[in-house]
Amino acid sequence: MKHLSAFLLSIFVLSGSFAQDYRFELGLQAGPNLTAMRFKNDQIQNSTKADYSGSCGLFLQYNITDMFALRIDPGYEGWRYKFKDAMATDNSGNVIGTVKAHATFDYITIPVLAKINFGGGDRHNNNDGHITGFVHAGPSFNLLLKEKYVVKFQDQTEKQTNTENYKTLNMGVVAGIGLAIPLQDNIALSFELRNNFGLTNINKNTNENWGIKTNSTSLLVGLCYKFGSN
Repeated sequence: MKHLSAFLLSIFVLSGSFAQDYRFELGLQAGPNLTAMRFKNDQIQNSTKADYSGSCGLFLQYNITDMFALRIDPGYEGWRYKFKDAMATDNSGNVIGTVKAHATFDYITIPVLAKINFGGGDRHNNNDGHITGFVHAGPSFNLLLKEKYVVKFQDQTEKQTNTENYKTLNMGVVAGIGLAIPLQDNIALSFELRNNFGLTNINKNTNENWGIKTNSTSLLVGLCYKFGSN
């Protein structure tokens, strides 16, 4: 009887541990990003600088093994750059103020990523309190929603929408590294540094000297729910 009780207890402990090995993860993520556009024209490149915007979206992950996973991260990203301040002068050459200008691109981004987990404790037990590291990479399909150009001078603001001058699809490569922190058995918090490197010239102008490619780095905070036991 003593041996039977010990055997049943061991089965209960093992089954409880393996029941926490989840197949799917669904979550939300958001955070700031820094965009540095890459212009083919050196003069334009030298007159612009990186600017901040934001990202938010969903992610769905399929865990193939404890170490490998596939995920898709549909979301919104605002990519923004600004021109260095220019001095406005009157007809006599006297400085009358500073001109500020920036451009914003609103994109729907759809990264498809292969993910590798590393470190941490027993990943069959997501409630063991261990922090897990991860890296991932893959292609990103970026769809332009709107482009807006804003110029400010003194108390005047002029806005232009030039979406038609840019290509709808922008292909890129995404790579990221981060940490996942278990909060409960099936809930985890994540912090990630991610780069979306554009491969496509987004300018419709066929003159190669007017080429523009994107480059955005995001700091993302995510919260995921795990479900679907193996």
